[in-house]
Amino acid sequence: MNYTLGMKSFLPGPSDAEMEAFRGFIRLMARFHCNMLMLETGGAMEYRRHPEINEGWLEYAAFMNEYSGKPHDLHMQVDWCKNSVHATNGGGRVLPQGKIREIIELCESYGIEIIPEVPCLSHCDYLLTRHPELSERAEDPYPDTACPNHPDYYPLLFDVLEETIELFRPKRINIGHDEYLTIGICPRCQGKSAPEIYAADITKCRDFLAERGVKTMMWCEKLLAAHFLDGAPIGGSRTGVWFKPESKNFTPATYPAIDMVPKDVQMIHWYWSIDRKLELDLAARGFDVIFGNFWGAGIPDWKGRSARPNFHGVFASNWGSPDMKSTQRNGLLFDMAYNAALLENAGKDIVFPVLRDRAFGELYALRRERAGHGRFVEVTHTTDENRPAGCYVDGIFVDEDADRLGWHLFRDKAGGKIFRAPVIYGTNIVCETISMEQLPPDEKAIEDHLNFSRTLTGAAWETFPVSDGGRTWCRCEYRLPDGFRDVEYAGFESEKGFEGKVELAKFEIFER
Repeated sequence: MNYTLGMKSFLPGPSDAEMEAFRGFIRLMARFHCNMLMLETGGAMEYRRHPEINEGWLEYAAFMNEYSGKPHDLHMQVDWCKNSVHATNGGGRVLPQGKIREIIELCESYGIEIIPEVPCLSHCDYLLTRHPELSERAEDPYPDTACPNHPDYYPLLFDVLEETIELFRPKRINIGHDEYLTIGICPRCQGKSAPEIYAADITKCRDFLAERGVKTMMWCEKLLAAHFLDGAPIGGSRTGVWFKPESKNFTPATYPAIDMVPKDVQMIHWYWSIDRKLELDLAARGFDVIFGNFWGAGIPDWKGRSARPNFHGVFASNWGSPDMKSTQRNGLLFDMAYNAALLENAGKDIVFPVLRDRAFGELYALRRERAGHGRFVEVTHTTDENRPAGCYVDGIFVDEDADRLGWHLFRDKAGGKIFRAPVIYGTNIVCETISMEQLPPDEKAIEDHLNFSRTLTGAAWETFPVSDGGRTWCRCEYRLPDGFRDVEYAGFESEKGFEGKVELAKFEIFER
């Protein structure tokens, strides 16, 4: 079987630097033999038929990106479930269709299939900024869910899908439909069956695409009667407002729609880490399944689950800014490299440390290759600082100034000049006590996955982590400035406010 091995990303920003960085990301995908790139279009794609979508998107994204974490703050102010604002798509701007064609053509040159992700029904904020009349919840100041029974909804949505097909000429489109949390609220939908509303909309989208020779994919958690291991409902089950237990609002169950949806819709199963039994509901109905939002270091029973005949591959997802730093710090580069090694062993037993070290080593070697020629100092260092793993999604931005512990100082023996090499937690150094092993869930776990440090995976690319004497060390390198030939280590200088320890085991000077 030819499996899907891919990545999901937002569109890059339109500047030359952002475009070139994204081209570099695609070339990196090709090095790991990825064959699929899913690009969320949303408001960041130029729409010539509906320029008002882009006008609204620019205002909305600028508002949501005002400061790190603003979308989360806004979600906490309402009395109903909301989740995930994708305002960093396109860097909060609009990517012209000509530049999107450049991305498509580059992917085609590497044999990478482009799959547009066009959020439909849910995560429709980009459609609703200029068409609030289509919102399911009139009182929402920033509506994100559309009413499928409004007479103007499908004309607008199908125009967007038509223009997307014309630009991408895709084999498949992901219609989203994840995190559908506002259902049956408006006068047109009140009293209607939630599963029937959901299934009817999926079917209409599928039929529209099928008439144009395009296959349909969707995120499928709302088709699953899912619960956490402690019994709390999630996904397609009836759920309350998780951050306000006292709220009387709830999201009705949608999971019965699984028996109403066309069987040729390909399911993106991102609840593989919630409960491994859930995918059996999809298999029993004959749906083809791809594991999405996939970080292979966490999957239990890889051999058995990847051997099922309806298993068609995996892809990792970046729900944050598509720049290289955010992609690294979200652990996506490690996931890409590890998933590639894992998929080579579909239906087979694996040895985790072998695949882990292969992923770390290949990424570090490629980073050094991209750094080009020059004179470098490579350090092996660690720290007793232990910070939570970063998760740079939903409007939370990487802040390397806040993560800087200080600087390694290197002195040029001849001239006495000092080179200051930044030591940044989570980027090029991690805590000495972080385990490099794959650990089972603890007794309080509510999700069915193995554990491997996301702090470690976020440092992959910039570092090659190694375990020595029970401590975890990071190898990383810095380019020396011109004129620094014979250097000596002059110590570590702490950032103001950092009182922990940074220990350097060794350093080496080399040229390439």
